[in-house]
Amino acid sequence: MSRIETPPPAPEDPAVTRAISRARELLSSWTVAQYLEWRARSAHPFPKAVTVDPGEPLGDILRVLAKHNILSAPVIERATGKFSGFVDVGEILGLFVSRACRWLEREHGTGYGHERPSLPQNRANETVGLHPGAPRDSLYSAADDASLLEQLQSTLGEGLFTRTLRAARGDFPESAPRGDGEGIFRGYAQASLLAVVSAAFMHPMAEPRLRPSAAAGALACNHRVGVYDWDPAFDDGSRVSDVSKFEVISQSDLVRFLWDRRGDANAAAFLSLAVADFAPLAAKRKNKPASVARVVAGTKAIDAFARMHRERVSALGVCDASGALVANVSASDLRGLTPERLGALASDVADFVAGDGNEAAGFAAGAAGEKKKPVTCLASETVRDVVERMVSRRVHHVYVCDEERRPVAMVTPNDVLGALADVLVEG
Repeated sequence: MSRIETPPPAPEDPAVTRAISRARELLSSWTVAQYLEWRARSAHPFPKAVTVDPGEPLGDILRVLAKHNILSAPVIERATGKFSGFVDVGEILGLFVSRACRWLEREHGTGYGHERPSLPQNRANETVGLHPGAPRDSLYSAADDASLLEQLQSTLGEGLFTRTLRAARGDFPESAPRGDGEGIFRGYAQASLLAVVSAAFMHPMAEPRLRPSAAAGALACNHRVGVYDWDPAFDDGSRVSDVSKFEVISQSDLVRFLWDRRGDANAAAFLSLAVADFAPLAAKRKNKPASVARVVAGTKAIDAFARMHRERVSALGVCDASGALVANVSASDLRGLTPERLGALASDVADFVAGDGNEAAGFAAGAAGEKKKPVTCLASETVRDVVERMVSRRVHHVYVCDEERRPVAMVTPNDVLGALADVLVEG
């Protein structure tokens, strides 16, 4: 038996502590089995999990995620039922950036020995751009930049999009995090939702491949868990016996659950908390600088995604020269990306998200969720306001802004549930 405690300290305000305790009571009174049964009968029935095979090309997987308007999918071999975790757009973003960085880091861009065909010669002869370092345009000309994107589109892009997930993971075992999620057996279904939040989401039972950074919007340990029956022929639990019964519970699902139970007195007490008393603003209350990952409008989309991957964050705020928030770009904006559309990554990140311009038009803006105007709130509003916007707008990032729309904090489902995570006894 081991005891682990949640990272954030208990709030000093007794009223906040009581409100959080009451929300924990609600989550501890529901089991995983009860929640799945309730969800199946709810007004917004949850669709069956969409699965992908590790032998499918990354391009096909991106199209599946875009078609079903989802951010991730469990990876299950159709022939054997072997469960290999999840794949999400964040992982595919990492694979793309890692491959592009590898190409740029080569002085002459000749590629590595396993590349077939080998990557084209890098006439720009530089190591910036996608690779961390000096700004893209400071060391080489626009003509070189156009050539670079053409090379990415014609050779690297097509090679990556036709590469299978299994092969791509093998190419970058050290830098490509597996989609953040893990599986639990249905024997765990009598555990409480509070245990899911505390163990599977905030304190993963499996060692996470991607550790969160200190910046707001950093990727959590786990955003989702799969609930499945395992094949008794394999005592390691690595085979799913019935893929049709595979269930996924995500952080967003439990945020929606809190919203649907808002009439419950325990949920209402938590939702009534002021945003200013909430965890994301703790640093500001202690006179520490706020940490919201952001880029300036005018940054190229390809560089914004590279920074997102490098800083291990799921989204970036796009701000104008005055610091006011004008857009939000997240890994979900890559859904539907194809080799033919790689040229859109050369556009201004704000235009890329809004769908303005040539190739960018209808691409990022065609993805549901965080597009065009970012979702914001004021510190004077309540957690109820934030959760309502997450659910109704189907977003994962709500920016806390001042009166001039300058972002001072970000609230995600991870923040909402992280405040409720409790001490867990594992056995």
